[in-house]
Amino acid sequence: MNNEKQKKFQFSKAIVFVTGTIFILTLGYCLYLMQNVGLDLTLGVTAITSTAAMFAASIVWYLKKSQAENVIKIRISYAEALKKMEWELYEKKARLKKELSLEDDYDLNDSHIDSMLDEAINSDNSYLSQQFEDATTDPEIEIV
Repeated sequence: MNNEKQKKFQFSKAIVFVTGTIFILTLGYCLYLMQNVGLDLTLGVTAITSTAAMFAASIVWYLKKSQAENVIKIRISYAEALKKMEWELYEKKARLKKELSLEDDYDLNDSHIDSMLDEAINSDNSYLSQQFEDATTDPEIEIV
């Protein structure tokens, strides 16, 4: 029971936390130096901007990684649901065949329904493939 309550260490969240902490510490330190010591503003702005960019990049990376994980989870659940539906269809066919005491599968052949099901599956897979490809590509960042 104690193991269920313990959370698994996630490296991606640790990166976001560390970069956020570095950004906040840099921001506080630079503001302190600019106000109390009278340090030049350009050094502080440069340090704050660079750490803010690092923090923003880690957030974008974390969100893209999470998106890719979610697409994979959706694909797995979709495959499991499809397998369950196929098994239920097989059981219904077997039960119907037993009830009607048919000897051959020709009377229960539903190739039209199968082709429609295949078409629906392929269209969903192409959509999920596009979502997965979008989630795994790196974002384009312009440096001005």
